[in-house]
Amino acid sequence: MAAGAEADALIDRVVSISPGLSAADWMKAYEKLLSPLPAGVYQLIVHLAYDDAENARSDVGSSGLGRGVAAG
Repeated sequence: MAAGAEADALIDRVVSISPGLSAADWMKAYEKLLSPLPAGVYQLIVHLAYDDAENARSDVGSSGLGRGVAAG
């Protein structure tokens, strides 16, 4: 990070859910993550992908967050 860049940052905090959470629990996890946040600017990291062969090849060795959205 360049000198002084931290003081100039426009994002207060970066948030995401932890790996290993089942897809059935995502909504509750996001509600728990987001509801206590005070006013501010946040970056929410969400990895979107289809459960297909291409993604499976790129996900080797990953713990994953619970695949389940079928490619359509």
